[in-house]
Amino acid sequence: MITPTTPVTIPAVSAKTADALWISNLTINAPNLTDKVNATAMVVPYNSSTGELLRGQAKMLRLNDLFGMAATNANIANAMQALFLAVQEQIQIQKLF
Repeated sequence: MITPTTPVTIPAVSAKTADALWISNLTINAPNLTDKVNATAMVVPYNSSTGELLRGQAKMLRLNDLFGMAATNANIANAMQALFLAVQEQIQIQKLF
């Protein structure tokens, strides 16, 4: 422990409220056709009245084996299908391949 020569004072901050969550980063990792597909999402509390993102309270959500989860959770299956269709559409619009 280091003792400072003068005391460190940290000003009090008012409590903040978040009534929603914002996904600030979503990464899907599918390294090949045989390994499990995993995802991570950075979830940030959000105050919809002020528009403030409480980034200091962000949490990382891990979703392991997305295809396995989709097999038992219709919401995940529907979300994955919508994402794949949107990506396929954008590939065609942007003429990537």
